[in-house]
Amino acid sequence: MICAVSHKPIVHQYIDDVLSGEIVACKLVKAACERHLRDLNRQNTDEFQFYFDENEANDVCSFFPLALRHSKGAKFAGNPLDLQPWQVFIMWVLFGWKRCDDETRRFRRAHISVARKNGKSTIAAGIGLYGLTCDCEPGAEVYVSATKKDQAKCVFEEAERMRESSPRLKALVSNHVNNLFVKQSNSFFRPTSSDKPLDGPNPHFTIFDELHAWREVHRKFYNTMITGGGSRTQPMQLTITTAGDDQSFIWLEEYALCSSVVRGELTDETIFVYVAEIDDDDDPLDERVWIKANPN
Repeated sequence: MICAVSHKPIVHQYIDDVLSGEIVACKLVKAACERHLRDLNRQNTDEFQFYFDENEANDVCSFFPLALRHSKGAKFAGNPLDLQPWQVFIMWVLFGWKRCDDETRRFRRAHISVARKNGKSTIAAGIGLYGLTCDCEPGAEVYVSATKKDQAKCVFEEAERMRESSPRLKALVSNHVNNLFVKQSNSFFRPTSSDKPLDGPNPHFTIFDELHAWREVHRKFYNTMITGGGSRTQPMQLTITTAGDDQSFIWLEEYALCSSVVRGELTDETIFVYVAEIDDDDDPLDERVWIKANPN
């Protein structure tokens, strides 16, 4: 247990506010909240072989303010990374659910989509650092993957800055060129990209950055990173992106799959979905609905 302070009230207040309309949210965010409540009621039934571990969920939520610091902006730099309620919801649900048969994580894939300037890189870097330092995986390989090395380095460099500003992480994590590593567990965190792929990845966590930019030419690299963690006990494949277009075939496929799962049209108990977007029937010029895609 990292911290005794419970994040459960924050999560359930967020869910109540979303479903009551107190927080303006899109249909898919509402569906994500409803799914979590529905799953809580399905625990201990023959048809649902998962249970919720509040201690595990709380540890991940506590990791952010205890171990991480903001790295940019005069107002925030150096301050603890306190998660917003929507971010607490994501971490709580994503990491709290476990499998009854072996107590490993339920969710092996996660799709998180919000508009620009909502802290995607910050959250992705924090998740990567958690996978590197706290997930009890010997020889963990954590990758942030993008179509170009410069894009992959955006999240990685944020993780570097977090490490530099955190005495806790700096004492544990070493830093070399494009490589954060923990000697005690033989684990590392690196950027990789379609234009400069690494050989033979065996990822514990893979963070796919800005999936909307991925095209058919990137599919071989994408599939390599997806399948590379097959030997891991509880690998995590995290997509963190803004919305794409009809040229982003990989994004289109992922969005169609994930939106069907969170709406309950397709059953896949291994995928977590949080998509913040303006709904199809909204007026994009109405400022009152912009918060749907901009939860911060």
